[in-house]
Amino acid sequence: MVRHKLNLATLPYDGTTVSVGQSKEHIQKLLVKAGADGIGWEDAYKPKRLSQLVFFRNDKKYRLTIPIHTDDLEKERYHISQATWDDYMVKRERAMFRAMFYYLEGLFKAEQHGLMTFEQAFIGHSIMYLPQGQEVTVNEAMLDMKYTPGYSLPEGQTIKVLEDR
Repeated sequence: MVRHKLNLATLPYDGTTVSVGQSKEHIQKLLVKAGADGIGWEDAYKPKRLSQLVFFRNDKKYRLTIPIHTDDLEKERYHISQATWDDYMVKRERAMFRAMFYYLEGLFKAEQHGLMTFEQAFIGHSIMYLPQGQEVTVNEAMLDMKYTPGYSLPEGQTIKVLEDR
């Protein structure tokens, strides 16, 4: 088995000096300008560390996930020094938040130019409820095959999209 070495210089935005806090502020400003409110951040460990951005717009809830520490990174952890690992994780977190800022900025620019509506841009990040009551994004439901489009649900079951906070 060929092991690929973690290349610290190939991460997009790896050279950013913008702090995570500044990126969060920039993201929040973009969202407020787009009519979002109830903006919040949460760190989670599922099973590795990620950060989640949650916001509301027009009484709909949206969630975006930023993977900070993933299983593929964990495999490389023990092949480099602890100092190199720690430095990489700091850079990765800054880079991931900067990437999220540019991702959102691109979506809002596409909306401004009429390429898509807000709803089209964010449909995958909108929250829905599975028949079992589990809260998931549309992306999670479709990509994790928790709901298969084209197949009907058992009689009497519906998928409820969050409309009220």
